[in-house]
Amino acid sequence: MQILESVAIVAALFSFKMEQKDPVIHFAHLCDTAFFSREGKLNIIGMFKIIGVRKLPSLHPKLSIALSCALHEPSKMKIQILKKETGETIAKLEADLNHKDEKTKEVVFVSDFNNVKFEEEGLYHTEIWMNHQLVETIPFEVRLAKEKQ
Repeated sequence: MQILESVAIVAALFSFKMEQKDPVIHFAHLCDTAFFSREGKLNIIGMFKIIGVRKLPSLHPKLSIALSCALHEPSKMKIQILKKETGETIAKLEADLNHKDEKTKEVVFVSDFNNVKFEEEGLYHTEIWMNHQLVETIPFEVRLAKEKQ
């Protein structure tokens, strides 16, 4: 009897996931750069969780967000980088998203943040909002790099 109850619970959870409305996030990565090849393939280079800087404050030349999600209707997206302890917004962008593939409803989105200024070491995170709903958080850390001896 226990096995049947477990199967019923898993089936209910799977059914809930399948009925889940917009958006369904497939992945979101913070990386050095992301781009589409001529063939349309997504290239994600240099995924990271730590940004090492030589001095503070520091301008990070470029970081990219690569995101894949399923949308059933057009969505307003906001991506912001925040200092975790204070909630201070370091950088943000907004975009309108809509799927191009009617069958899969998939949207693959790449955005670059250039010259992001980090004033201090610590924990930061990137928040991804769609239609005023927080859908994904990507944590990372800024650290002073140790000098090589």
